[in-house]
Amino acid sequence: MTMSNQLCDIGFVGAGVMGKNLILNLADHGYRVAAFDLDHKKLESVIT
Repeated sequence: MTMSNQLCDIGFVGAGVMGKNLILNLADHGYRVAAFDLDHKKLESVIT
């Protein structure tokens, strides 16, 4: 996954334990996912 301004299929607010797993699972299945979290370190763990 990469950070971009393109349209997405689904968006998430929160990349904690549950959000992170949902984001990764959907991305693995070909969905374009946008995510937001106040803690930037949580988002970095999802993007890398």
